[in-house]
Amino acid sequence: MKPRYLPFYLLFFVFSLFATDRSYQIQDIPLQKLSSQLKSIAFATIRTSILREYTFSDTIEFRYEPCPDHFPRLPGDLPCNLFHSEIKPEPEPEKNKEEKDSSLNALDPEVPELEGGRVNLVFSKTRSPNLNGKVAKLGEDEDKLLLFYSDKGILSHYLYLDEVVVFRYRASTESPQIESIYLIQLGKDRFPISAKKILFP
Repeated sequence: MKPRYLPFYLLFFVFSLFATDRSYQIQDIPLQKLSSQLKSIAFATIRTSILREYTFSDTIEFRYEPCPDHFPRLPGDLPCNLFHSEIKPEPEPEKNKEEKDSSLNALDPEVPELEGGRVNLVFSKTRSPNLNGKVAKLGEDEDKLLLFYSDKGILSHYLYLDEVVVFRYRASTESPQIESIYLIQLGKDRFPISAKKILFP
C-alpha cells in the first residue's frame, strides 16, 4: 500500500486551523450546567454515533503529523493532519532519490528530519448516523481512536478510551477555524459524567 499525503487544498485547510499562535483557556463545566452544554453540541447525536458498531476494511497509510506546540494536547495524541477525512495518494519518491536525500541529511545538520512515522488509518464502509460522514479507526485495541467526520469531511468528534472529544467550528469564517473543544468523560453506557471545554479567542 502506497503512503498517502494531504493534497495542497487540504494543507491549506489544516493551515487555516492552526496558522496563528492562538492562546486558549480550559474550563471545567459545572455539573449543573452539563446538560445544557451537551444539548448545545447535540450530544445525543454524538452518542448515537459512538454506540454503533462499525466494520473497518479500507486501509490507507499516511505520515503522522503532530499538532503545533501552541495547540492543546488532546487525548490519544490526535494527529493534526486528520482534521479532514480526505487523504489523497501521491507517488512514492524514487528509491535512489530517497537514498540520496538520506545521505544529504546525515551530512548536513541544517536539514530537519520529518516528524512522525507512517501509520495506518482504516475507514468503515458504513457512515455515521445523522452526520452521514466517514468513520475511521486509528490504532488497535484499547489505544485506538474512532474518528467521526461530517458530511463535508471535517472532523466532528472522536472517541478515545472513555472520553469523547468534540470540535466546534466558527461559522462566520471563510475557512474552518476551531472555536472550542469539548472533552467529555463517559461512564456506563457512554453517558457523560463530567466535561471540560477548551476555548479559543
